[in-house]
Amino acid sequence: MLTDRQKDAIRHDISLCVTAGAGTGKTHVLVTRYLDLIENAGCRPSDILALTFTEKAASEMKERAEKEIFSKKGEFWDKIREDMMWAQISTFHSFCAGILREFALEAGVDPGFAILAGNESEEIISEALRVLFHDKPRTFYENEINECLNAFGLYTLDSYLRNLYNKRRIAKDFFVRLAADDDYAVSLWRDELIKEQEFVAGEFLANPDLTDAALSMLHLAEVFGGEKDKAGKYLASVKGYLEMMNSGDYEMICRGIGGIAVTKGGSRSMGSAKIMGDSKADLVKAYSVLKEFADNSPSALLSSGAESDDPEIVLTLRLLKSLGVVFDRLCHVIEKDKASRGAIDFTDMIDGVYRLFNSRPDIVAEHFRGRYSYIMVDEFQDTDPVQTAIISMLPGDSGPGCKSLFVVGDPKQSIYLFRDADVTQFKKTSDMITDDFSGCRVALDISFRSTEPVISFVNLLFNRILKDSGRAWDFDYEPVSCHRGEDLGSVELLLSAPGENVMESALSEYDMVAARIRSAVLTDQLRVYAKDESGEVVCRNADWGDIAVLMERRTNLRYLEHALDSYGIPYRIYSGFGFYSRQEILDAGSLFSFLRDPYDDIALYGLLRSPWFGFSDAELFRACGGRAGRLYDRIVTSGGAVFTEAVQLLDKWHGLAGRISVSELFRVCILDSGISAVYSGIPGGEQMLSNLDKLSGIIREREKKGFYSLHKFTHDLVKSIESGESEGEGEVYESGSGKVSVMTVHASKGLEFPVVFVPGLSESPPGDRSTVIIDEECGVGIKIPDAESGDYVNSLGLNLQKYRMKLKSGAESRRLFYVAVTRARDHLVLSGTMPKKVPETEQGCSRRIDWIFFNIFSGDNSGTASGVHEITDGDYSCTIRVISDRSEIIADKVDCKRDSVVIPDCPLCVLPDGDDSHGVGMPPGDAGSQVGNAEMDLSDDVSGSLDSPGNLGVDVRTAEVLSSTVVERYIATGSMDPPEKILSSVIAGKKNIHLSLSSGGPLRGSIIHSIMAGETDTESPDIPTELREDCREMYHKFVSSEFMQDVTDDYKELPFSMFFEGYPFRGDIDRLIRKSDGWYVLDFKTGNPSGKYSHDVQMVLYKMAAEKITGESVRTFLYYTESCMFKEVIPDVTELSARIREACKEISGKNSL
Repeated sequence: MLTDRQKDAIRHDISLCVTAGAGTGKTHVLVTRYLDLIENAGCRPSDILALTFTEKAASEMKERAEKEIFSKKGEFWDKIREDMMWAQISTFHSFCAGILREFALEAGVDPGFAILAGNESEEIISEALRVLFHDKPRTFYENEINECLNAFGLYTLDSYLRNLYNKRRIAKDFFVRLAADDDYAVSLWRDELIKEQEFVAGEFLANPDLTDAALSMLHLAEVFGGEKDKAGKYLASVKGYLEMMNSGDYEMICRGIGGIAVTKGGSRSMGSAKIMGDSKADLVKAYSVLKEFADNSPSALLSSGAESDDPEIVLTLRLLKSLGVVFDRLCHVIEKDKASRGAIDFTDMIDGVYRLFNSRPDIVAEHFRGRYSYIMVDEFQDTDPVQTAIISMLPGDSGPGCKSLFVVGDPKQSIYLFRDADVTQFKKTSDMITDDFSGCRVALDISFRSTEPVISFVNLLFNRILKDSGRAWDFDYEPVSCHRGEDLGSVELLLSAPGENVMESALSEYDMVAARIRSAVLTDQLRVYAKDESGEVVCRNADWGDIAVLMERRTNLRYLEHALDSYGIPYRIYSGFGFYSRQEILDAGSLFSFLRDPYDDIALYGLLRSPWFGFSDAELFRACGGRAGRLYDRIVTSGGAVFTEAVQLLDKWHGLAGRISVSELFRVCILDSGISAVYSGIPGGEQMLSNLDKLSGIIREREKKGFYSLHKFTHDLVKSIESGESEGEGEVYESGSGKVSVMTVHASKGLEFPVVFVPGLSESPPGDRSTVIIDEECGVGIKIPDAESGDYVNSLGLNLQKYRMKLKSGAESRRLFYVAVTRARDHLVLSGTMPKKVPETEQGCSRRIDWIFFNIFSGDNSGTASGVHEITDGDYSCTIRVISDRSEIIADKVDCKRDSVVIPDCPLCVLPDGDDSHGVGMPPGDAGSQVGNAEMDLSDDVSGSLDSPGNLGVDVRTAEVLSSTVVERYIATGSMDPPEKILSSVIAGKKNIHLSLSSGGPLRGSIIHSIMAGETDTESPDIPTELREDCREMYHKFVSSEFMQDVTDDYKELPFSMFFEGYPFRGDIDRLIRKSDGWYVLDFKTGNPSGKYSHDVQMVLYKMAAEKITGESVRTFLYYTESCMFKEVIPDVTELSARIREACKEISGKNSL
């Protein structure tokens, strides 16, 4: 049976653009239309081109079509079954690869080209960069590469060039045009800047709340602007901007909005009722609305121009031209290497067909426009402009009356911006079909997946937050009706109490989530609908396997695991693209590293401690007996009977290494060791086994291309691990597995579950850290060095791109939330921390909890009260049960600890440090805690691995623990001796009269540092009187600085321990803070910003430690207390690693004398 809209979607007399919301039967429509074209439109399978974007989707569509075809009887269908061998159902990449092979000569590629795997492409790019940076440059680009290195540094230039090459089609076109016309980029930026300014001004004028607020505030400024209180002073300072905003002129309006955004002194509490009377409420309301809008507008762009004689633009153009020359040289080296291999990568496939079709329209006309009677494209919201352009060239009749094009997708489910998916292409293609082809739009309007409570919630919320704002990437929400009207379901909102910091809040929330999961299965049982063995749908109690927890990011995964373990809940984690960071892959790396080099003690140490052998540190220590020499020799001679079997296996495997293929060697190792049985008996074992299978498959695929040695494979594996190469894990998902499924929202797309938990609603979105952006609209945007400070600042183009990326990311966050909640079939459970404050305007909503409270609970805190809430908004209504008291959930913790699996980190591992071993964000008392994405057993001193604690022969048990200060001083001076020793504790009551209290004096610096780091209060009687006022003023300037205004979490004097380049370090981070756009390390300096130390060594160590503690990217800043200046440090990790390694070697050598 088909619904009316589904019937409209399978017609083939016109071209169609079909919007298929979650659960509306998209795949059914695709298969039905495919069969209808064969049965009623006279098509053979080879006449229909069906494209999608994943192998899984293409296989599923082909299998379902074949199943239907094979079930049909008669001579006609017998012939169709034979013709299915030639069916064109494939991925977009496979389709393009076929075109390039067919027209290899015209496309300029080897007809037998190989397709490069991700690691092979990375290897070619890295080698090209090595040649570029380290070989003597040729005369024609020597000046340009020197200028780029001087301006950006090696690390940043490397990053720029990699990003440019990933988007080489756009970058090449931009640089060619720039080289031909100096004004090209300026004109491009000017046009885009004007568009942005006009949009903001138009948005302001179209919103009565904003225009009324501006007029109201202007009136108040005229009346109260002369008053001496805070409100009067603020109104006087913004009066001119308010006049601009009420002028009606677009340019003046933009300048006024920008002025409101940057003017300080206002607040929502300003104004005296004694002076203003009832007008105070008008001021607060108008200020809130106007300030919220201004702060979310691109203030830096609103008053900007794009003049070619602007010094920043002149510098930007000069650097871009040099960068273009260097990039062209890089492309030449890479393409030459690819040609010598007869290989192309995935980007080449798409770009190659795009170039072929544009340069040879005769080939398109003769060979493609008549080849396919009908073209069907699935998941069209995931296309990019190049793919869309290729598709638009394929229809045989591209004018009015064209009936051959059918695209289906859902712009609400476009969540792959990070892979360059461009949701605007859906709208453009929809317009092309309706306007140019005289086709139709069809929206499937009935959900067959979810129960009525879930559908009602989705309709009410997303009708408010998904709107067509006029931006190309925004779409109006199209509501759906519920097919399962009789089935019972529910929507719940769990609100946990906020903690003192992020860690406490997360622990509280995920404890509540785990308790609710346990109660849903064991006590307050949820009822779900599922098919029984006979295929009939029955209503039964929920089981663990019916539940999925969908996380937007993996940042807080460790808290969820800790909570699930505490409540004895079985679960399986589907980790997505972390294949090379998985412990079983790291352990396999240790295995292969040892077999390649039996003298690699670190690899052997990691292998022996891993599940492959399972020896404890104590056993290894006893075997070594404190003696020097190779680890393998020591376990052979002193290990005793406990090591006998291990030695026999290692001897056997090493004897086979080099004599049999790598894939066969790995198979023998797996069989001999019994590792499959070991993994089967530990949590997550299915995923581990699947990943070993996948690694075996990777080896076999590479062996098919020719001789593939153990040495080469080990090298490739280590490189993939070090670079964090993105590779999907082995597929093990199976519904109803008896375990709760834990995965990211991205990994859940296309799946559905009876019960879905969506936690972390209070998490702030990640900030944009891009230093280079390449897009169609603005070309190449880069950071440039500031002429005065030398700090990197955004160029005009990058400012534009970052603002638009912020808007696009915000829109995608809403779509990602839609994808998450629409995975639920029967029950949806949301969770977050109880909000302290609800945003007053829509512009102020940035978190998912904000969207719910502003749109569902009408912007007040009524939703924080436990109970059942009936919500009505116009035509929409829904029911939500709120649980804000943990005692309402009947579930007890159980004594059910998981066996911890030791997972050594790579290349940095955070070590336990007494009572502070948990660091930031570590659940206390959890032996299986995580740092970043790697589990660690905190009961052990250190865990060995492929690259940790290093390959430098350092004895991690006896090596002296170093500090960043010692190494930095040694690099700068060649000496380890500190300057005059400071008595660090004034509070201890020691007399320090002989130490200078003058500016720059050591005691002054020590006291100031202690105050800024939060160790000492500014009013402490232990601070000398002559310093107290200075300290008070310095601290006030620091905490009231603009930099510190949106800090959400603040950790002071944070201790850490880690390995870097094989050497143990300990230290304390002065301040680790979290702002709305990410994490920051602050290190306080009381000296001169131009002092003798650059502090790069110290800051790179702090950066890497902080990134492991938080699991996120971290920026590093110095704060100079005397000048109140923040200075960002962007360390060159590659160059510093070598310097630190050499310094550590020399220091260790001296200390051993």
